[in-house]
Amino acid sequence: MSSGIRVADLELEIRVDRAQRMVVEDPPGATLPAVVLRMPPYRAAELAHLLDRWAAVCVTAGGCVPEWVLAAHALLDVARAAVPGASYPELADLLHSPAHDVLPDGWVGPA
Repeated sequence: MSSGIRVADLELEIRVDRAQRMVVEDPPGATLPAVVLRMPPYRAAELAHLLDRWAAVCVTAGGCVPEWVLAAHALLDVARAAVPGASYPELADLLHSPAHDVLPDGWVGPA
């Protein structure tokens, strides 16, 4: 993984991972380096809540963004799995898109 950027005030590290490339949609079947965000679980949960709010604004403005709602839930689920039983307020349920309203059948949470 290449050296990256640390945003100390947010406890966030951003790097490019050229070793484990990702299959992408555009162009179909191609692979690209991954951009990796590293953060503590409560920061990941905070980001999930930001995505949830952003998706709610987009839906209100007439755009449908279900994949971002799923991303918010996935991020929150993984953050919770990283610190089982923790009581960080950021780990609370998403406000604008409760899981029972948006998650597909068969959703199993983090791997």
